[in-house]
Amino acid sequence: MLDGAIAGIEEESDGISLCHYLNTTGRIAPGQTWDVGLQHIQVVRGDWNAALDALADFSESLDNGPPPDSPQWLDRCAIYSCYPHGPIDAGFNAGGGFAGLERQLEYLARLGANTVWLNPTYTEPPGIYSIYDHRAVAKALGTEEDLKRFVSRAHVLGQRVWLDLVSHGPAQDSSDARKAPPDAWARNRDGSLCMSWGKNLTGDYSHPAWQKYMSDVATYWVERFGVDGFRHDCGFGSSGLNWSPHAPHRPSAAAPFGGVMMTQAVRNRIRQINADAAMFSETGGPLFFRSADLIYDYPFYLACRELTYGTTAEQWIPRMRRWLQLYQATYPRGALRGLVRFVENHDTVRAAEFFGVGPAQALTALAIFSRGTPMLYQEQEIGFGPVLRDWLAMRNRLPELHSGSADYETVHSLDTSVLRYCGGRIRPHRWWPSICRAIP
Repeated sequence: MLDGAIAGIEEESDGISLCHYLNTTGRIAPGQTWDVGLQHIQVVRGDWNAALDALADFSESLDNGPPPDSPQWLDRCAIYSCYPHGPIDAGFNAGGGFAGLERQLEYLARLGANTVWLNPTYTEPPGIYSIYDHRAVAKALGTEEDLKRFVSRAHVLGQRVWLDLVSHGPAQDSSDARKAPPDAWARNRDGSLCMSWGKNLTGDYSHPAWQKYMSDVATYWVERFGVDGFRHDCGFGSSGLNWSPHAPHRPSAAAPFGGVMMTQAVRNRIRQINADAAMFSETGGPLFFRSADLIYDYPFYLACRELTYGTTAEQWIPRMRRWLQLYQATYPRGALRGLVRFVENHDTVRAAEFFGVGPAQALTALAIFSRGTPMLYQEQEIGFGPVLRDWLAMRNRLPELHSGSADYETVHSLDTSVLRYCGGRIRPHRWWPSICRAIP
């Protein structure tokens, strides 16, 4: 399917309407037809639980992924995201570059962070997402040899290293803009170049030429530096439509179809070099699991914000339990591991500032112990590092806390400030009660 779609339910005076909107854009001639894919509507008889079971079965039947060869080590993956320059709220200072981060690797290993994702390392802040050379190392961070030593040391400690793959397009006046095939750039309806994120060209993610270019870039970092994969920045696809007459598909195919295909092209190439390499795509929704090993779980983050805002623990915990139970039915059962759960990242406000210190820690525990892959942002652990280390160690030690099914509504706690659920392995008779206290 080349185009995105939005499904929903609208209440009317005499009932409800099932709606399915297709985001299809392009030039169509009189008498011409487009194939935009299939629409599935299923009517289920029974109660709410029967509908949930049917939804889960339907999600499973779509075969949306993750890819069947997704690395097994991701079962126990815990991500630590950091800027080598230093965190944004510190003005990109105090990071210490590759050498400074290398000195922190043992600490991160003891914490339980077995995957270190480095935010863009190509250029200097603040414009670190305006790429001039996809194969460059920012001088302020150190040399290529410094990066190689960092990756090598991480591997000795049993950690994996991901870089940011920024594929939305390079700066217009960059050397990369001159190297890439000109047909790869998206164009507006008037023929002008489509720009994104400031003065950056917009690559058409659905164009084979741009897919090959970015796959070559990714291959360079895996072969030369030994990195273990990438966080795919803007993995949802191009930020604009491509009206170029040389485009391989209709304009709207640049996203989300382009995002799926770009991730797939890069993943295929790097796994020829490292069979355990993985792709973590900055996007959401089951569609993107067709090519990504991991995707952002922004719905979890937004649920944490919406369900806890202005309420007490006794009020939001039942809502969260219900939401978790409903939400997991919208994905294939094997895909839940690939949902990267967080309560803050480099694009959000700090969790302690938004939720308060105690609730932020409780929600971090929920991100760790509910189904998914936990992600921490640089220095998030300050103030409860030893507890966080114990949580991650417990999650890794007990398969019931990261594999199999979960039931968030069957069991309850007499203490209303505790969120309790059942987590089981593949064999449903083996259940482990998991508890997450909402710290005041």
